[in-house]
Amino acid sequence: MSKKLLISHTDLDGHGVLVIARAFSDLCKFDELWSKNYDFDLDPEEFDRMCKFDEIVVADLSLNFETYNNLNRIGIVVKTFDHHESSASMKDLPGFTSHDQNRCGTKIFFEDYIVKICGLRRAPQPVLDFVELVHTYDMWCKTDEKWEEALNLNRVLYGTQNFKKTYEEGSTERFTLTTLSKFRTDHDAWFWFPDEVEIYERAKEMEERRYQEALATISLREDKQGRFFGVFVLPGKISIVCSRILSSEKYGFLDYCVCVNSYGGISGKISMRSEKIDCTEYSCVEGHKAAAGGMLSEEQARLFLKDPTWVPVLLSEDLDRSVKIIQVSPSQT
Repeated sequence: MSKKLLISHTDLDGHGVLVIARAFSDLCKFDELWSKNYDFDLDPEEFDRMCKFDEIVVADLSLNFETYNNLNRIGIVVKTFDHHESSASMKDLPGFTSHDQNRCGTKIFFEDYIVKICGLRRAPQPVLDFVELVHTYDMWCKTDEKWEEALNLNRVLYGTQNFKKTYEEGSTERFTLTTLSKFRTDHDAWFWFPDEVEIYERAKEMEERRYQEALATISLREDKQGRFFGVFVLPGKISIVCSRILSSEKYGFLDYCVCVNSYGGISGKISMRSEKIDCTEYSCVEGHKAAAGGMLSEEQARLFLKDPTWVPVLLSEDLDRSVKIIQVSPSQT
């Protein structure tokens, strides 16, 4: 009997995919569900684990080209459902079932895999609302009437997540089981349980504290393209803090923000956010035009924070992504 694996990302959109797969497990019949970050497949042990399956569905994520080819070479079917700019060059490969930059990964997986391929005919309204909330958040639809509820969904996910565990150990099981219980009710719309309201209200308070921390430490710079950006360090609440800074009266002139993630200590993980330019033009990050992430070395990250003469470099000037940030003269910053 053939074995099927589903691999998705670690953010709300990725977890949305996994929740939908659990909700319709009778239709899609996956043997295992994985939640992974980009480039996990470059680990030889992870590749060996993938080789135990006959079919692999990848959603809100994409495998590296070499991994994809190696799996195909040994007869493993790989189907991909993604929306990231970084996978656009692979969308015409055999098995790359769906690539649409106008829909989030959860929405693509639900509509193109669960409905079209698995044959779902009808879904409860809370399921449809859940998919739309994930889409609204992941695609950063700030003008949508569902925006605040979408923010709350993300707040509840991270407010209930056990960060000491992996997905396979149950890190998001509370969020998953609560969401699945909503799908089984007779409610005609999405709703919140009282404990979830408490969770997202506490998250709002934390967001305000993180916002004030960012304002107190932000470093203003100008890159080689003449774009203005802000740099700060935070352990969390990065997307919402960046959004507030970029839309504020004082810092609305900024073209983008770069946050060095300090959760668990500075490791080199960074996030870039913009409402004006394409983040993926820069070699230090990958992902979406408005929201992207990447890794510097720990040394680079500390230097980047400390010295305002360091700025991100364009991908066109750093095709192998080996430089990522570059030093400019003080007169250029």
